[in-house]
Parts: sequence; structure tokens; C-alpha cells
Amino acid sequence: MITAKLKVIEVARPKKSCRCCEKMVQAPAPSRPIPGSMAGGSLLAYVLVSKFDDHLPLYRQNEILARMGADIPRSTLADWCGRSMRILQPVIDRIEASVLGSDILHADDAPIRVLAPERRAKGIGKGVKLVISDAHEGIKAAVSRVFSATWQWCRVHFARNALAHAGRSGRCVVSAFIATAFAQETAGAAKAQWRKVSDQLRPTVPKLAKLMDTAEEDVLAYMSFPPQHRTKLHSTNPLERLNGEIKRRTEVVGIFPNENAITRLVGAILLNRATNGRSSALAT
Repeated sequence: MITAKLKVIEVARPKKSCRCCEKMVQAPAPSRPIPGSMAGGSLLAYVLVSKFDDHLPLYRQNEILARMGADIPRSTLADWCGRSMRILQPVIDRIEASVLGSDILHADDAPIRVLAPERRAKGIGKGVKLVISDAHEGIKAAVSRVFSATWQWCRVHFARNALAHAGRSGRCVVSAFIATAFAQETAGAAKAQWRKVSDQLRPTVPKLAKLMDTAEEDVLAYMSFPPQHRTKLHSTNPLERLNGEIKRRTEVVGIFPNENAITRLVGAILLNRATNGRSSALAT
């Protein structure tokens, strides 16, 4: 195995003078993707692939590069990403045109406005009682406008926001405190415990306590549903697992010969999940 490493490429550009014409000449400097930057094309490609394909945040890339002997600040990495995007804009435009020209797309989420009022009048979206998502303001507004349903703040996404206020040393304690509210059997008991935990945290972590005060109804919305359904309603994890299974199965096939082929495969996955879900509900 060859470990990854960085190397500095030094380009020697000796100056030469002519005694006859009294002029000095020098070889031109090699071109760089970003003018005035020391980053070569391979390093920029590494940063972009790590960021957008491997989902590696820039602060982690900073730590990795520092271990390799190159302490590149996050601000510099962010600047490289932005300027690289401008350079790659023609490629991005071609990819976007190709993707949007497809009849079928796979994505983890879709704009909620696909359920426009004219489509809703035909019955699409009717009967929705609860919508689970992160705290995206656009989604929250669309839930009340399009579905007239209750919005549930995904517990996993809320926990990430909450623990950001707790600090590294207090995350385990705060997480255990909040979990006591989720362990209650009734909505009333859960809300009472939630407020108790919020009051306990208020002297030491006021920002977290304020967040809990405003998020109480949204995070505990699922508690108004029957207990046997709550494990599937408090977060988007079941949907993300389903999307992951669809992605895994479709990537095995790669290229589908026609629309009916992908409809049969994805439809079979969804039917199997729906059947299993009904069976487990009946069993409980």
C-alpha cells in the first residue's frame, strides 16, 4: 500500500541575458487553475472530490492535510472550492442539462411544491396527518399550506442542533437528559419531563434551554399518535433507510433498459416495505 502524501513541485525558471541585444529572457511560469494560487490541479481535485463526493467537511480536510504536513486553513480551502466552481461552471451546466433531461431521477428529497394545489384537488396529498423533516423553514411553511398537517421535527436533526449548544464535555449528559422525555409513555408526561429538563439546563446552558422551549411542540408532536406507531414517526431514519435500499438496488443494475424496468424494481421494493409495515402493525 502507498500512503497518501503531498509534495511541493518547484519549477526552476533561470533568467538568461543576451549581450548583443541587451535583453533578458525567462521561461513563462506554468499555468495554474487558480491564478496566483499555489494549489495545483491535483490538489484542487482532491479537495473537491473529498468535499462533494466523499462528503468530508473542510474542517476535517484541514486536520487531515495538517497531519500530512500541510496546514491549509479552512478559509483557503473554501476559497479554492468557490473559485474552482466558477472555473468548472461550463461542466456543471452540461451535467445539469443532462440530468434534468432524464425522465427519471433518484434523490433523497424532492421539492414539496410538486404537490401543487391543482394536483391536490385530484386527491394527491390528502389524508396526510404528520410530516417529518428537519427544521427547514420552507418545508415547515409548505406542510401547513399544502397538507394542512402537523409538522414533526426529526428527533435526530433536533439532537444535532441541541448538542451543538452543549459543548463536547456536556453532550453525553445533555443527550441522556433529553432522552428521559422521549422515554415517557404519554404526551402529557413527555411534555412535563421536557420542561423539567429545560429548567435544569437553563442556568448552565441558557441557549439550549431556549431552544427546547421553542421546540417542545414540534419535537414531541409524534407523541399524540398511538404508541405502536411512534418508533416510525419520531425521525426520518426509516425513510432514509428506504432511500438507501433503493439506491443500493438500482446501483447494482446500473443502466435500466426502459422506464418499466426501473418501475418494476423500485415498485417491488416499496411494495415489500409497505407489506412488511402493515404486517408488523397488525402483529402489534
